[in-house]
Amino acid sequence: MPVSVRFGAAHTRYRSQVGEFELAVPLLAGVSTEPLWPGVLEAEQEPDGTLFLHGVEGPWRCAVLSVPLADSVADTAHAAYTRLLEAFGPARGLRIWNFVPAINAERDGLENYRAFCLGRHEAFLAHYGPGAERYFCAASAVGTEEPRLCVIALGAELPVSQLENPFQCPAYAYPEQYGPRPPSFSRASVVTGAEPVLYISGTSAVLGSASIAPGELAGQLATTGENLHRMLGQAERSLGAEAFARLRAPECRVYLRRAEDTPAVLAWLERQPWHDPARSRVVQADICRSELLVEIELSWPSALVSANAASEAHVHGCDPL
Repeated sequence: MPVSVRFGAAHTRYRSQVGEFELAVPLLAGVSTEPLWPGVLEAEQEPDGTLFLHGVEGPWRCAVLSVPLADSVADTAHAAYTRLLEAFGPARGLRIWNFVPAINAERDGLENYRAFCLGRHEAFLAHYGPGAERYFCAASAVGTEEPRLCVIALGAELPVSQLENPFQCPAYAYPEQYGPRPPSFSRASVVTGAEPVLYISGTSAVLGSASIAPGELAGQLATTGENLHRMLGQAERSLGAEAFARLRAPECRVYLRRAEDTPAVLAWLERQPWHDPARSRVVQADICRSELLVEIELSWPSALVSANAASEAHVHGCDPL
């Protein structure tokens, strides 16, 4: 049974009978569910409350961890990522979604997001060694009120290429002012083939490494839109104009810090050429930087939905990026 992510649940849980992984993240507008996985996910519920889902479909991998928060956010993130990377085996990361408890709160003088980045980075380094940044895929990290770290990961045993925004510093090269370890993600991930898979990371109003228009929604939406436009240009160059033109409208997820900003965001979305209301949702979540109000991601999981299309294209000689 295909699996979807559903927003607006009271508690995070997996409903295997209907194929929905429910997230305790409020839905503000749009459709509540988003497709995640084309097949079955095996579920393991552990005595400590950890939920582990995993599945394999041809070259594709999916792993989901929902873990009770330990005393240390860094230790919780390190353990979760160690397990996810081991579960993927030889597959490379393609897209990862992180939901971090009270993401902007501090524990022992360190913001929870920065502690999460520390644990995640150390897990990547332990798994891949020097040069681990080559394996950083498209990702996002936003807040949740539930005291659980939730990580949803997709991977592929195929060539996965990472894309960067020339107007943004790669996240993994951020200066030390943003935390003891930089965020471990790229701006987009792509798999080529007859039906490409493309994920543009959670994108916000950042140029270089600096936040733009702190606390001001209109300015942040303008910069976020420009960054998304640049990443769409990067994707078109990578896939080729013909393949890019064949992409259908993306799944769009907007993370919004303040619920009262929903009407302004919906009006802005209506002006975007890639927007399809039937594939868009706005959810309420704190953003990784306290001055940021909005973050937007775009996803084209077409080959994942049609199982092995990209695998067959690769076997028949499609060059990796």
